[in-house]
Amino acid sequence: MEDRGLEPPQETSGNTGVAAKRGAESGAVGGGSAPDDPELAAVVDAWPTLPEGVKGDIVAMVKGARDD
Repeated sequence: MEDRGLEPPQETSGNTGVAAKRGAESGAVGGGSAPDDPELAAVVDAWPTLPEGVKGDIVAMVKGARDD
């Protein structure tokens, strides 16, 4: 057989590079999970349609509240 470039190794280390656990460990909302708080759910639902300035204001308020 002639050489045609890179060949995959015949043996692997067993590491497939795919995590068994999905989703963020931080508990981030996403991947089909909805927040339990109806007010937060409303924000998450509206987020894609909010103007960038409003999104920025919300993020700034959250960060500011965490600094307190």
